[in-house]
Amino acid sequence: MYTLKQIRRWTHLIDFFSLERKVYRVTPGLWCPTLTPYTWMSMGKLNEPEKLFAIAYRGKQPVARAGFKVHRAHGYEALHFGYFEALPDTHEEVRALVELGHQLAPHLPMRGPHHFRLEDPYTGLLVDGFDFEPHFLMSYNPPYYQDLLAGAGLNKSMDLYTYRYLNTDIKPDIMKGRADRAATKGIVVEPMRSGDLRRQVTQIAEVFNDALSQNWGFEPIEGAQLEDLMLLARFVLDPNMVFLAYQNSHPIGCIIVLPNLNPMLRASNGSLNPKFMWKYLTRNRWVDSYRGYALGVRKEYRADEVTAALINAAMERGKQIHWRELEISWVLESNRPMNALAQALGGKRNKTYRLLERPPQR
Repeated sequence: MYTLKQIRRWTHLIDFFSLERKVYRVTPGLWCPTLTPYTWMSMGKLNEPEKLFAIAYRGKQPVARAGFKVHRAHGYEALHFGYFEALPDTHEEVRALVELGHQLAPHLPMRGPHHFRLEDPYTGLLVDGFDFEPHFLMSYNPPYYQDLLAGAGLNKSMDLYTYRYLNTDIKPDIMKGRADRAATKGIVVEPMRSGDLRRQVTQIAEVFNDALSQNWGFEPIEGAQLEDLMLLARFVLDPNMVFLAYQNSHPIGCIIVLPNLNPMLRASNGSLNPKFMWKYLTRNRWVDSYRGYALGVRKEYRADEVTAALINAAMERGKQIHWRELEISWVLESNRPMNALAQALGGKRNKTYRLLERPPQR
């Protein structure tokens, strides 16, 4: 017999966070712990009227958890869910959690998993590629999660693909000719400059807001999401791995490559402790794995080889550093040009993340 408990105070979060580690002790795999303080921050206020976090118990033991939030943006409205974790054979408890969450807005479709926006970290349910380690800010889960969520009425909405490149397989010069043609049109590609961080991050957001505006599920980078990008730039990004394309000093494109900091999270078990700080401060010594995080070109410049120029700049930088692997994550399954380009550059599709949807209940 199960019971459900809604989380209303921070003191209730002990079981919420401990369940995550319990799941991956029972079903060991390649999971990487998340940074607990970051998860707290991303959850936001617990007592908002259109947000709900809950845990399912068997007796006194937590066995499943999830979070739900009514999400509205630019005319879009849906019930988003995320922060999902569950032990094996918890079909009944997961169904009850999903039913409880959908009561927030039964007239809306439920979509996820993400925390709580598509563009946020830890998006999607891993359904293929369990033998590959997750990259920084990418999710990982046991294979049985798909069955648990399908049993609660959540089915496929869209797949997200990742592509893996080994240093020996990548084709570093494939974009050079196109990049040279871009240069003849006055397009200049430069790494992110030191100083004036907010202005540059705002420019990057403006580029992506134009470039990705027609992508499935994309929401403009503004408000809290812009501040999240600012934090990423301040504490994670290597300016030498972020390139902007300019024409007449006007930013028209951007590519962001993230260092894979998951070894830091594993060493610290997701806590802010001395191991975390040491790994963070010495990251330039040990990082040999990277993640292609974002690429965008303003729509009016897509015929000017700007994408090639950006990719070429990143590849030229790659020749100067010691890297072992790169993962492009993620690409919408419906984005045929980008999937084709990822393969042409030597990438092999290695993982599939799935977004799910449950129809309105009334």
